[in-house]
Amino acid sequence: MTQKKTIVNWNVDSLDWKGLKAEQVATNVLTHVHAGSIILQHSGTGTGGDLSGTVNALPKIIDELKNEGFKLVTIPELLGIPAK
Repeated sequence: MTQKKTIVNWNVDSLDWKGLKAEQVATNVLTHVHAGSIILQHSGTGTGGDLSGTVNALPKIIDELKNEGFKLVTIPELLGIPAK
């Protein structure tokens, strides 16, 4: 049985894969985000990669977005597609 895939693109790049500090990751996100944005952040790297900036930036990003009235939702919720 073949599983159906949905391709989804992003429009805000945190550039976290560069091993940036938390403040840089947060700035990259918060200066480009708008209603309906999909933010690209990574959960893994190759050997020697460091995503601690991503992990440490998340509380600030989430707090600031919520304070500005943004609602964080899943991709299916945002795009109105069925959850898998």
